[in-house]
This record gives sequence, C-alpha cells and structure tokens, in this order.
Amino acid sequence: MYHRLATVDVLIALELAVRNRPHLAIIQTFLEYRRVRRGSEYVRETSDYVAAEETAENKIIPDAAFILENIQTHRKALFFIEMDMATERIRTLSLGNQQTTLQQKFTQYDRYLKSFRYTKTYQEYGEFRSFILLFVTLQDARIQNIRRDMHDLPAEFAAYYRLTTFEQAMGDFLGTIWQSRLLSDTRCYPLVREEAKSG
Repeated sequence: MYHRLATVDVLIALELAVRNRPHLAIIQTFLEYRRVRRGSEYVRETSDYVAAEETAENKIIPDAAFILENIQTHRKALFFIEMDMATERIRTLSLGNQQTTLQQKFTQYDRYLKSFRYTKTYQEYGEFRSFILLFVTLQDARIQNIRRDMHDLPAEFAAYYRLTTFEQAMGDFLGTIWQSRLLSDTRCYPLVREEAKSG
C-alpha cells in the first residue's frame, strides 16, 4: 500500500511540474496496479516483455510509465518509473538466491532498451527510439550505493537511467535533481529542456 501511494505521489508531482511548464503536456500515464484487457486476459497495464519470447524470464512490469510531449516542437518522450522502498537487495553474491535484486531489474531494463519491444507496445502514442527509466528511492545514500554496485553494467546505457530521492521528486519533478547510473558522472540533470525565453 505504501509503495502504491508513493508511486501515485510521484505522478502527482509530475503533474504539478508540468502545470508550471505550459509548453509541456502529459499524453498518457500508466500504472502497474491497473488491469487492462489484452486479448483474452487481463494483465497489469505496464507489463511487457524484453524479448520476442513471452516467458516469465523476459517479463518486465514497471511501477508506472508516462508519455510527455513538448507541444511547441511536438516531440514526445517515454518514461518508466520504479518506486524503490529500499526492500530489495542491490545485488547478491549467492548464486542460489532467488530473490530479485536491483541489479537484475536494471539488467532487464537494459535488455528492454536493446530489444526495442517498447516501440511496438507504445506505438499508438508516438514513435519512441528510446526511453528513460526514472528510479526514485528514499535516501541519497542508497542512490550512491546503487550507482557504485552497478559499475559492471554496460556504460552505454547509463544515460537512459535517472535516479533521485522521493523528497527531491516531490519538489520540482522535472528539475535538475536527477543523477545518471554512472558513478563517475557527477552532474545532475533535468528531465526536460526549459522553454526558450523570447527576446
């Protein structure tokens, strides 16, 4: 329940941030706990697969997703959200451990990026050549631990990950509060470019 509430709070923060930027619009939001009909069955709204084979090993279920449009340029961007309550291990050294770790979750998102499966899943909303995973957690120390422990994941995908704390996300969600996955990258990034000032 706390996880669901925090996820909804993050989406509310997004809406407030967009309201302060008239050149932006939220095209659609998606929530993991909503059920939608696909074919003959009901599935979680954000569920998808990271490969053509629709197996349990290839399944991915983001906590939430949204599509943002710059109404001046008509450019759209796809974002996924993972709301972390610090209950999952970052990684494990035990080969027999069946508990999902954040490293496994990030590896699935890397596979999702490479597969381009999301382009088909979200094609009715636009053409997306990539997506950004937004990882929101409770403590800055956990962010740094995650960034340190993800050092062996492919660096070329680091730019598609943004991490911040829940407290910062509740401020200006689209502002310069986001860090990349790459530990050596010390910058903070906004999620969108600000509207060009006239004059």
